[in-house]
Amino acid sequence: MAINVIDVYSSVVPIWIRKAANAINQLARFSNGERSAVAVTTTYTLEENDTFLAVDAGAITITIPAVTDVRRVTIKDTGGNAGTSTITLSGTIDGVAGPTITTNYGVVNLISNGTAWFTY
Repeated sequence: MAINVIDVYSSVVPIWIRKAANAINQLARFSNGERSAVAVTTTYTLEENDTFLAVDAGAITITIPAVTDVRRVTIKDTGGNAGTSTITLSGTIDGVAGPTITTNYGVVNLISNGTAWFTY
């Protein structure tokens, strides 16, 4: 049985490898139920695989549950309504009641250390 040797210096191989890796990563995220962006238009509870919440309506409450692992989450007012309709984060962040987004197109970045949520 012959083994094909791939010339790693060829410009075609790295492109093919990168495309294959991207496809495999996308498939893995899909099969694991991971989400990269969630459109939020009503009251919402942060889920385990959420990484970006795009809030497209004002006067929304987003519940931030207790931490179960190390992770990052971005919550963004993509609708530009927070200046008149506050986005409220319900949960313990930085050791106190959660922050609010009150600026149009404002953003809150959250990170956890495995036991607590923090803004950064």
